[in-house]
Amino acid sequence: MLRILLAVASCVGCGRIAFDNARGDGGGSDADNPDAASACPGLVLCEGFEDPTLASYWDPQGTFERDTGVFNRGGASMRFTTPILGPNIGSRSSITQYMTFEETPNTIYVRAFVRASGTPANNNQFPVMLISEPTNGFENSLYVRSSTLTVYNQWSDTSSSSNMALPTNTWLCVLWSVTRSTTATGGISLAGDVAAASLSNVVTDTTPPLASMSFGIILYAALQPQNPPSLQLWIDDILVDDAPLSCAQ
Repeated sequence: MLRILLAVASCVGCGRIAFDNARGDGGGSDADNPDAASACPGLVLCEGFEDPTLASYWDPQGTFERDTGVFNRGGASMRFTTPILGPNIGSRSSITQYMTFEETPNTIYVRAFVRASGTPANNNQFPVMLISEPTNGFENSLYVRSSTLTVYNQWSDTSSSSNMALPTNTWLCVLWSVTRSTTATGGISLAGDVAAASLSNVVTDTTPPLASMSFGIILYAALQPQNPPSLQLWIDDILVDDAPLSCAQ
């Protein structure tokens, strides 16, 4: 699938990552900070957005800011914003990390709480989470469409959709996983507070292997046939691990 992406390189009020231990308690820790490791022992990544400085292992793109007025728990979330655009114009507001892939887990499990101001224009779509390889940028993705949530695998160019539009202006727990395989034995799944979807028996990895994981709004120009509206997406309480995760963690 042809994808032409316009990336706008700016960052407003970027926020560092820190896991919130309980709803509203404001506590936090960093997975790369040994002094705070007790908040999520054994997890690959354990993060909300409590500290006002963006951690060095995040690669930011586009316009986003730490939002202390809208959050799932703790005292802040990360808000990603894209402007009103014309058809077939791309934009990106995201943060990307590479730390997950240092130990090459077989299955990558992600738990995040998301909140959206709206959905794409009809026939438009964009990923809010993706894991990609470095050579051709092939990806395993979670896409938002106007009436569904979709897991997508670029190697096979196949997808599986939930029978549910993304509810707006409310926090939802999203459980997303990618089982890595360079043969047609891999898979992608979606669960949590959203309708389930899954793909199986697909190639999900390659050589060189998967290397990056991104969160935010990523508008590929070729996937925006109608005028994209201005959109805001909040993400909070991200967990990543090589073992299954739950919304209650």
